[in-house]
Amino acid sequence: MNLEEYKGIISSSNRWTRPIEFFMLAIELHKGQKDKSGEPYILHVERVACNFPNDSPEYLVALLHDTVEDTEVTIDDLRYLGLPESVLEAVDAITHRPYEPLVEYYARIKCNPLATKVKLADVMDNLRADMMQKLPKETQVRLTRKYRRALKVLQDST
Repeated sequence: MNLEEYKGIISSSNRWTRPIEFFMLAIELHKGQKDKSGEPYILHVERVACNFPNDSPEYLVALLHDTVEDTEVTIDDLRYLGLPESVLEAVDAITHRPYEPLVEYYARIKCNPLATKVKLADVMDNLRADMMQKLPKETQVRLTRKYRRALKVLQDST
């Protein structure tokens, strides 16, 4: 299904918070992708989204949090679907740009409270012990350091 078809489905609801359409969009966009442990990537997206009420902006950001980074979809494509600017700004803030230093990335996220909430849920999901145990030891160590550093930075209120 292409974005034009999704626009028709989503706009017919006259409400951007219909979660099932956006969940179906996330499934379609991440089809065939696997996470670092070999599981379908959509399971990660779903776990992050389940931290929030499904009628909240946080839920939409969580469903779309890796869309721009990991698929061919752009912020303008998401705008075309009629998402509110607050959701688009949060998705944009949470999108890590190629070659972007993590310091700049986390600083941008922290400027957007919606993005910060979702990124914290994302990081917590990435730190799950059951996922980490499936990875080689050196990868576990590297990712654990990375995600703990992210938590520290994102939770720091200064």
